[in-house]
Amino acid sequence: MSACPRLFAWSAALVLGACFNPTGQSTEATSASSPPTAPTDGLTTADTVAPTTGTTREPTNSSSDSITSEPDPTIGECSACERPTPYCAGDGCVGCQDLPAHGLTCAEVDPARPHCDGGGECVGCILDEDCGQSYKCHPELKTCVACVMHSDCGGSLTCDDGQCLGCVTSDQCPSGLPVCDGGACRTCRAHSECPATACEIDIGTCFPPAETKHRYVDPQVPCQDSSCDVGSPCCAAYEAVDQANTDVSAYHVIHVKGGVQTALIRVSAPGKRVAILGEFDGSEAEFSVEAGQAIALGDDVGMQYIDSKLFVANVRVNGSLTTSAMVCSNAAHLWLDEVTVTGTLGPALHTTGCTLTARRSLFLGNSTGVSSAAGGVARFENSIIGDTLAGAPLQIVDGGTLHLLYTTVVDKGNVGEGVLKCITEAPVTIRNSILVGVGGEIQCMPGGPSISHTVTTVAGWPGEGLTEVTVDAAPALFADHAGGDYHLGPNGAALDTSALRLASDPLLDIDGQPRPPGDSVPDFAGADRP
Repeated sequence: MSACPRLFAWSAALVLGACFNPTGQSTEATSASSPPTAPTDGLTTADTVAPTTGTTREPTNSSSDSITSEPDPTIGECSACERPTPYCAGDGCVGCQDLPAHGLTCAEVDPARPHCDGGGECVGCILDEDCGQSYKCHPELKTCVACVMHSDCGGSLTCDDGQCLGCVTSDQCPSGLPVCDGGACRTCRAHSECPATACEIDIGTCFPPAETKHRYVDPQVPCQDSSCDVGSPCCAAYEAVDQANTDVSAYHVIHVKGGVQTALIRVSAPGKRVAILGEFDGSEAEFSVEAGQAIALGDDVGMQYIDSKLFVANVRVNGSLTTSAMVCSNAAHLWLDEVTVTGTLGPALHTTGCTLTARRSLFLGNSTGVSSAAGGVARFENSIIGDTLAGAPLQIVDGGTLHLLYTTVVDKGNVGEGVLKCITEAPVTIRNSILVGVGGEIQCMPGGPSISHTVTTVAGWPGEGLTEVTVDAAPALFADHAGGDYHLGPNGAALDTSALRLASDPLLDIDGQPRPPGDSVPDFAGADRP
């Protein structure tokens, strides 16, 4: 297994090293068109042990842009394990039923195959219940597919190779696969693909129109008692959110026009699916709260777990005296799309006991960046994090989890805590990203973070396809390092093969520019393609 990095240094010109291994030990991917192996819609940790039977990666649901892994058959003391004991654990070959005796699970061995079947092999699913509401478990392949029989597709559509084919418009597709794309039905990946409501992106289905309440916020109207409907909008977003908390309906879409919001909004009731969608009308929907948090998900009174989800898109949080921008605590999922957070006095994002996903978002100039604590899972894709003023851009405490895909993280050494700091041992996976700083870049236990196909100033870190750059050379990669613009500049063109894109990876970069199609295709690491 090669771990030979490519070295960058500038004098008069950029000099490239000559070593690049296009295969990855801990490769991970997001699905562009195929159903998930497990409908978790999340980035998963890299393999701990691996089967030695030639397993291959399978695509997952791209509505969450999740990651799967391709195991490395050389891991462990045994490297020739075969069915029915295909996994190397401890000093010998075992079946999946014996993995727990070694402190392992199928999900840790291969996140794409989290279930143990009767034959001793980890598989994608055993029952339909393993696949969520949108998919079926194929009885022979034991993977999650959109359909097994024609009747699973409904109407005049046909089931072919696990896909519902023959659609012309999305109206022909079943509710679990609401988008017609190239003649096939698939899950939704963005709110714009559910024009009547919003997309529950982590599972890829649209909010049901008949069960969804719409509320409207316009900070330009006088503040008075309002029904928050289209004819009588609220002046403040918190009013609409409070109505959603007390309404018996589970589904709520809150449309927020441009202007400044100065009060905290918090989804605190159980069983809610709330989408807060900023609507640009000459100015951004901006949250600038005087104290505490700006946007929160979780019960702050009873401190009980709530199975609620909050989706936020196209808004800005401008610090003011805000001590943290967005917090997810003991809840199901906080999902952010095209969100900007600047100038907070605490973490830009914090999660504990909750999953937090951010796509195509920007977090700059905050006291600290991302904090993932006990039970928290933080996932980033096509995002930029940097310029923290009092702590590391990425921080893991008390068993939090972190996953980065196509994300750029920059530390200028303001506090000397590095790019990534793990207070405790933490599962961290980083792929196709840029991770650069000025010293002490990764302060985690050795062997903890799994990093592959990433540009980094960390010298000698183990991982496939790493591109090492010197601290002095790193600023020249960006459009304006001093000014905090971490899009790639002219010198960034040399990073065109620094990432290894999988067919199921995201199709667009942070600015909506297309990434190259195909599997095992060289690409630019980080959030931006120049």
